[in-house]
Amino acid sequence: MLSTRNLTISYIRPSHLVSFIFLIVIGFSAPVTAAEFKDGVRAYRLGDYATALTVLKPLADRGDPDSQNLLGWIYSSEGKGWTKDIQKASIWFRKSAEQGNAKAQFNLGKMFLTGKEIGRNFSKAAYWFSKASEQGSQGAQYYLARLYEVGAGVPKDEEKAARLWKNLAEHGWAIAQYETGKNYRKGRGVPKDLVSAHMWADLAARSGRNEPANDLLQLVTRHMSPEQIRDANHLAEKWSPKAIDLNSRDMEVQYQFTDPSGKAEPGVKINLPF
Repeated sequence: MLSTRNLTISYIRPSHLVSFIFLIVIGFSAPVTAAEFKDGVRAYRLGDYATALTVLKPLADRGDPDSQNLLGWIYSSEGKGWTKDIQKASIWFRKSAEQGNAKAQFNLGKMFLTGKEIGRNFSKAAYWFSKASEQGSQGAQYYLARLYEVGAGVPKDEEKAARLWKNLAEHGWAIAQYETGKNYRKGRGVPKDLVSAHMWADLAARSGRNEPANDLLQLVTRHMSPEQIRDANHLAEKWSPKAIDLNSRDMEVQYQFTDPSGKAEPGVKINLPF
């Protein structure tokens, strides 16, 4: 220690200084535990948003992306004694999305797609859906396929749309099987292939999109030989969906996905928003 009249200078060892700075950066905070997060989820499921907020807000403030995403979901929801706040929801979704949380990226993309109180922006919707899609979010892939089909927020690209549809079809999405069947029938984004068109239309019909898929199946069948129909039936019989990756923290819960028309797709499930 060096003293000069009224000035005292204390020397700090470099190793101690690094540790001190690290404590300042992390804010002396403990890591978020799964138990803490589950407490917030439990309150949310019971519709007790006020308690969920009390539990999750400190976790979100400490930078936990899952808590930030669920906080965004709470603010975007209606509940007993609770008024939703879309602006706050978008803030928390963005905080989580910017940390790479695929669910938050999907939720933020959906907000920009619908434009509820934050302004519709197809480019931003496509940006966040792309981010989530890269991490395997099937819900994001669904909307991204629609955007590429019509060129909303992204350049129109039938090949990219077809790839996204086929990936979803391979995971058992009835609507994607129907769209993939249409693509193979018309040669839209893929080479024209009536056998593949028949197979996917058949699978879509079995999965629940009965009327449009059956119409497509009949339309395709008119232009096929008996041998082609036999091959298509064989492919449909031996087909099985790819496994679904549950990208959620300590949860094995799913909910039925609802398409933009509001109709639930039979047998199609994606992850809860948290």
